[in-house]
Formats: sequence, structure tokens, C-alpha cells
Amino acid sequence: MILDLHNEARDRLASGAEKGAEFAPASRMPTVVWDDELANLAEINVRGCKFEHDECRSTDKFLHAGQNLATGSYYLETDILAIVRNLTTLWYHEFEDTTQHVLDNYTTEFNATIGHYTQMISDRTTAVGCGIVIYPNKMEDFVFKTVLYACNYAITSIVGQPVYLKGEPTSRCRSGRNLAFSSLCNVEENELIKAVPFYE
Repeated sequence: MILDLHNEARDRLASGAEKGAEFAPASRMPTVVWDDELANLAEINVRGCKFEHDECRSTDKFLHAGQNLATGSYYLETDILAIVRNLTTLWYHEFEDTTQHVLDNYTTEFNATIGHYTQMISDRTTAVGCGIVIYPNKMEDFVFKTVLYACNYAITSIVGQPVYLKGEPTSRCRSGRNLAFSSLCNVEENELIKAVPFYE
């Protein structure tokens, strides 16, 4: 489900058909795949039961890993899949505050929170791994559940760089397009994309 939520968002952006936004299509948007090492590091983060970014998310393969965090408090909700879907959707809906100008030249000095969305749709991100923890919290006599959710990505958003390169969907994909997500590159393309903070 996590991969589908990410790849659906990436496919919508890459096609140039994001509802409610006028974003240019992406010429080489990879299909993200699951990475166990990124997921393990995300799980280590949330098991600390603190809502904060960590510095230990990079791996030998992904030296500039990025990270999205989300938290929520629930009293009755216990469906973990629904919680993950809701929190991931919150990141995605930051597109409503995003502009093409910021996507062309990423900055952290923007007047809205958009970094979770840009992390999800970066064309240099080829992999994601996530972790979630639910633990009880007590406020006076009221007990509720706190959820911490983290996803680590192959690369972070780079200030001063485009989040993705514009162009006809899949026009720069060397391995062809993904049959399930027609505006994304085939999964084999991931081997050709390096998670480095500049375009080659």
C-alpha cells in the first residue's frame, strides 16, 4: 500500500494531470521500490517514541537519504492500514500549496509546508522504506494512542536543484515505461539513476 500511494502520486505528477494543480509533466520519473535497510532505519527512529528527524538514515547505497515524519493521536482508530493511508495522504496533499517555481528550484524558504510532498515525488528517489509505532499515552485519566510514522527515501530534496526534470512523460526513460503506472519509468530504470545531489 505504501508503495502504491507513492507511485500513484508520482504517476499523477509525471503525467502533468495533477487535479487542482498546473504542474509540468516529468520526463524521467522512476517507480519507487521498497528498501529494507531504509525501512529498518525508519523503524529504529520511531521506536524511540520521539517525533524528530534523525541523522542516522543514510546507508551505503543511499548516502543522502531523505525522511518524512508524521504523527497522530487516536482514541478509537485501530486500523493500521487506514492510519498509514491517512498520514501518507497528508504528505501528498501538500501539493495544494506547492508551485511549479519551487519544483523547478527547491527551497526551504517557502511560506508553506511542502517538503513532504517534494520528497515523495523527487525524480531522484528510487526507493523508500517506512516504519510505524503505536504506543499508549495518558493525559490525566484519558488514555489514547500515539502513532509515529517515518519514511526514509533514497535521496533528500536538494536546495537549489529541481525536484524533477520537466518534459514529455517517460521521454528520458531508457528502460521504457511502467505498465501499471504509464507515466513512470520501468523499475529497471532505477539501476541507471544515482541518488546523488546533482543531475548527471
